[in-house]
Amino acid sequence: MAETIPPRGMPITAYPPIVKTAETSRMIDLAKAIMDLEAVIAECKNQFDRLLIPESMFFLAKFGPSPFTAIITTYFKTPEGKPRELSPNEIAAVGAELANSGSAENSVEPSPLVYKRDKMIILLTYVNRYVKNRQTLEATKLELLELGTSSFISMKAPPIPRQIKVILESKQFTALNVTSNSPMSWNSSKSAISKQLSSFLKLKAGQTLETGLKSKFNFTFRKRYNDYFHPSGYALFPFLIYHAKSISADPTPTGYWGHVAKYRLHASRVAEKMSEVRLVEVNPITGAPFDRGMVVGVYADEPSNALAAVSKMYPFVLELKSQENISLDKSIVISDYTSKLKDSADRWALTGKKSERTFVNIIRTTWDWADLELKNDKTWYSAFNSANKANKGTRTFQQQQLLDFQSDDLNKRRAALRAGTPPRSISHLLFGGDARQMRNCFPISVSEFYLLPAGTEEALQRLCLVSKSNALIRVVNQRLKGTNATGKKYAAQSGLSKDKFQSELKLINSDMQLLKAAISSPYLYTLGYEKLLTGSSIENLGMASTLQCRMRVKKMFEEAKWPRSKGELVFKAPVNDDADSQVMRGKFVAAMRQAGKVAPEELSYFEMPNMKVDYTYEVGDKFSSPNYEVAPGNGFPFTTNQSSVNLQLFRYYDAGKTNANWKTLYIKRELKFSKGVYSKSRDRSTAPDKFTAMTVIPPEVSNRIDSGIGATDYRSGAIVAGGVGLTIGALAAGYVAFRNRKLGD
Repeated sequence: MAETIPPRGMPITAYPPIVKTAETSRMIDLAKAIMDLEAVIAECKNQFDRLLIPESMFFLAKFGPSPFTAIITTYFKTPEGKPRELSPNEIAAVGAELANSGSAENSVEPSPLVYKRDKMIILLTYVNRYVKNRQTLEATKLELLELGTSSFISMKAPPIPRQIKVILESKQFTALNVTSNSPMSWNSSKSAISKQLSSFLKLKAGQTLETGLKSKFNFTFRKRYNDYFHPSGYALFPFLIYHAKSISADPTPTGYWGHVAKYRLHASRVAEKMSEVRLVEVNPITGAPFDRGMVVGVYADEPSNALAAVSKMYPFVLELKSQENISLDKSIVISDYTSKLKDSADRWALTGKKSERTFVNIIRTTWDWADLELKNDKTWYSAFNSANKANKGTRTFQQQQLLDFQSDDLNKRRAALRAGTPPRSISHLLFGGDARQMRNCFPISVSEFYLLPAGTEEALQRLCLVSKSNALIRVVNQRLKGTNATGKKYAAQSGLSKDKFQSELKLINSDMQLLKAAISSPYLYTLGYEKLLTGSSIENLGMASTLQCRMRVKKMFEEAKWPRSKGELVFKAPVNDDADSQVMRGKFVAAMRQAGKVAPEELSYFEMPNMKVDYTYEVGDKFSSPNYEVAPGNGFPFTTNQSSVNLQLFRYYDAGKTNANWKTLYIKRELKFSKGVYSKSRDRSTAPDKFTAMTVIPPEVSNRIDSGIGATDYRSGAIVAGGVGLTIGALAAGYVAFRNRKLGD
């Protein structure tokens, strides 16, 4: 049965049960006293206002627009300005004074129409009760503030709502008013919180916050996390901010449970005998994380035990689990980038020629190269562990050597593969693995929706549909140097020799494979075709190719009048399974349809045009130019060894932060609902991925390395090296290991 927020049996209209300690019991009593006092104070003010109505003109003339405040200032404060309670005799004297001030003989002010001395005394009695209870309230709040703040900082137990409310109302900890829901961004508030903690603790001369927290609560400062840790392993700063946020935005039970729904706890092993627990912001609907979150606990224990320990301080925050969505109470307000989606939908409503616009859905998944996993290979650990100073995207010589298996340079790629890189022991870091392997790597998947420039679908049709406007027919005729032929079997005469003609057909065929990869690549829609084709071929296209080959493909895009601009990111949301992806797609389509009356259609996927080049040579004339034509029917050079249009592309990069992990970026276009440009059928190869597991089928065992497309044929120079064949077969083509296909090396 799916877990729920609130948990089953707990109403959305009530705060959860409180963990009972001596401190919380006292705070509960104080909180109840505060509520009672606030009720009495409010009633005193209400009774004063009720009694004031018949004589409002008198009091307005004598005390101005705020008689209640003026009376307190005049009669219920000491010369030093402090509140004071009046004795019965003092109240009687003031009542008489007010009653007499309205008599004709003593004042020119308007006289009371109804009230005499007794009524004035009753009115003042309510003011006196107000002042008395107000003083008691402030003293009670101060006691709760002192006890509550000390208890809050000590992390003996999760705070109670009233305790947090008093702390925030005191204005002593304004730095806890953090607006961002992402724990990763809370680090920026640590300095300000530290200053306010120092002020509260009233540190002695020469005493630092570190020594103060050590002596008072036995906390330990850990430089790695820039945080103070409880003896039980809890981190201080995220604890304070999380609980402050539980009531700061919406101080109601429903607001509290909505806050709980935004977060999950995730435990992972970071060393042989060390586990970290992170507080992670998630999409409440899908339970998928936005980022890695913030460390909230560190333990020399198993991840499961670490999670159980931290959960005591974050009650009702569920464990982060992939492919397991929870049930939310319908009263909980959800915000999963909806404001951005609304803005995009509003812009869509104003967009003209909606029928010319299409969209694509792209899934990005990143995961860390966890130090514990890198230790499976000493060389890779030495090069990529998080203790190395970040290079801000610039690779060291050693890092580049190890990553050359992904290089566009064939010689470098071959050298890397001969050297046994990447090793099988860390293949899951590079290409993904099962849930068990990836637990320490923290995979994060985001579903992105891009609105494409007008004319994209039409350009795709010019490349795929067999018609007079097909751009590839013009390209073929240009490259075969064709001219009109009369009296020949076929309509065109090539200006190339027989050998050149054959060579050019093969080159066109390899270019068609690259064209298919380019149109299937998600980067086409995020970067535009010019940046796509000038960047790394392996990373952008999943295959090796020369720059000359990519420039020829660029010419195909230009002939098809493909828009030069990239797509516009209009909506994104974290997901962790195929069902989540479908939910977000439905959310996107519904928002666009609601605002614009119609939603954009999804861009069709590429299908090789059903064309071929028929040709012949005149008998007896070996030097004659070939006679040819582009004819209907599937055939060479419009063939490809790619069985799928669902590319699986990998990039490896430095996070650019000190003590940060290297990462893998896996990106794909989601084609579950897309249809072929002319077949109108679904791509059969688009089996759903397990987003957080990223189970990539390894390449077939092979002892051969093929060259990249569009380059010289190096099949004759195949690598057959003892001892490396298995590694090459398993991992050399890892970066191009697609379901049901294998390209490049």
